[in-house]
Amino acid sequence: MDIPRRDISSKKKHGKFNILLFIVLVFIIISTSVAAYLNLNEIDIREVSVKELFKNELIKDKKVSLEIAYDGSTNAKFAICGGYIVKCTQDKIDFIDKKGEVKKTLRGSFKNPLIKTSGEYLLIADVKGKDIFVFKGINELWKKELDGSIINADINEKGHVAVVHEENRSRNAASVFNEEGIRYFIDNSGDDFILSANVSPSGEDVMLNYAITSGVNAATHLKKYNIKSKKDTVKDFEEGFFPLAKYIEDDLIMAVGDSYITFLGNDLKEKWNIPVNGSIYDFDLIKGKYIIVAIGKESKGFFNNKSDIFIYDMDGGEFANFIIEDSLKALAADEDVIAINSGKKLYIVNTQGKVINEYNFKTDIEYIGFLNKREILVVAENKIVIINIS
Repeated sequence: MDIPRRDISSKKKHGKFNILLFIVLVFIIISTSVAAYLNLNEIDIREVSVKELFKNELIKDKKVSLEIAYDGSTNAKFAICGGYIVKCTQDKIDFIDKKGEVKKTLRGSFKNPLIKTSGEYLLIADVKGKDIFVFKGINELWKKELDGSIINADINEKGHVAVVHEENRSRNAASVFNEEGIRYFIDNSGDDFILSANVSPSGEDVMLNYAITSGVNAATHLKKYNIKSKKDTVKDFEEGFFPLAKYIEDDLIMAVGDSYITFLGNDLKEKWNIPVNGSIYDFDLIKGKYIIVAIGKESKGFFNNKSDIFIYDMDGGEFANFIIEDSLKALAADEDVIAINSGKKLYIVNTQGKVINEYNFKTDIEYIGFLNKREILVVAENKIVIINIS
């Protein structure tokens, strides 16, 4: 009896074809799903790697403790004070808790709100307007309308406020108020111009930064006034212009110039300097421990966007330095963690320069700030986001 022979080779070919067809179909389904996801979330695959994509989605699922929408067209200014997110627009101030609930709203009218914080205290000053609001945490301490328009303002950790404002009898003036809103100091600039004023952490000294414009180049004149002794100490910089001068501690003043940063004692004598080869992007402090300075190198090519980060101790010793392969927009520091805003990317770095994590956003980051050493507030993509970085 003849037994029919099965065409085994043909079936093997069909089996291989079916497996190949299955793989192709799976690939098409996955590709279609990924394309739909990218389109839905407005992600340009040309601007983000696959590694970053999956890394960020893992972060989004597990690390975001708050994500709420806000109207970016309001040009809101943000700060953190007393554990609350402070959002100030041209018509109101909102205090938002970490759950996203608005706990307090104050109505106002602001031309260009300036927000400053120091410890428990919050200052909102209307630049080009005349109104000042001072809070301790969520509680309003005082508010005042000045006679002249506000140019600049600052607040120290005791709630003392220094305001540079217009003045009829001179180019401008500086007024200082205590935590109760009582003015205890005023100085007219005369023919010069006061750029900034701030109060020492103890509240015993007021420092004024004058721009001298009578010569060929602008120069800097610092004047420190002691409230108790009523004595002045002055310093003129022979070279360079220092648009920013600020108390770091009672006996340490930081003056930022175009070619170097200098640190002065309370007697206004130089203690140490940081040479600057490039542009100063930003700086921040880890109180009592470190001064962090970000510098952009002189550009030597179209694609040179590196930023140098230097960390110094309070005596001027260099503790660490590292490079971020990106242009830096702003930085914030808390404890031993540094947050770096480079536009559409947020870096979390420790004080040894090790990158702990990176977060990508579709639009430029508007604001970063630490709620505590484990949580950071990020404003981007018309959203207010709290990220757990622990």
